[in-house]
Amino acid sequence: MTAVNQSEFAKILGFSRSAVTQLKKAGRLVMTEDGLVDVEASKQRIKETADPNRDDVMQRHASARGSNIEDDSDTGPGFQEARALKEHYHALQAKIDYETRIGELVERAEVERDWVEVATILRTSLEKIPDSMAAVLAAETDHSRVHAMLTEQIEKVLKQASEHIDRLA
Repeated sequence: MTAVNQSEFAKILGFSRSAVTQLKKAGRLVMTEDGLVDVEASKQRIKETADPNRDDVMQRHASARGSNIEDDSDTGPGFQEARALKEHYHALQAKIDYETRIGELVERAEVERDWVEVATILRTSLEKIPDSMAAVLAAETDHSRVHAMLTEQIEKVLKQASEHIDRLA
């Protein structure tokens, strides 16, 4: 590890001292505990954090000042991966926005509220069956008739719930 002060690092790279100060403020320099610049690590970090869309400007300035940063056209994974991840999440957000606008995607809370309402309607309607059918069923002696009457009431409740679900869609 070679450690130098900022002025010497600027000379090594062929940069102005203010450019090295800007690199330091941007967090693109690796500094030692005693405040010196780690040359090799800093060169690597500068390459990793370089914007590949600006490589034409970087090369033009580097050749004009005889810069000593090796350009192997490998900007490292840092910037490219970050940009790809950012674009991926932008695309996902755009997809969510689109699907929401066309009605393919709805808020979870809205769906939960609707299904709680359906469950409530179903429960209250089913709970009413014994009250409305008790007297009628008590007088009935035919087992198949009792079964048919209960089935009819249950189907009526299920149809009511189904109609409510259809209105939600």
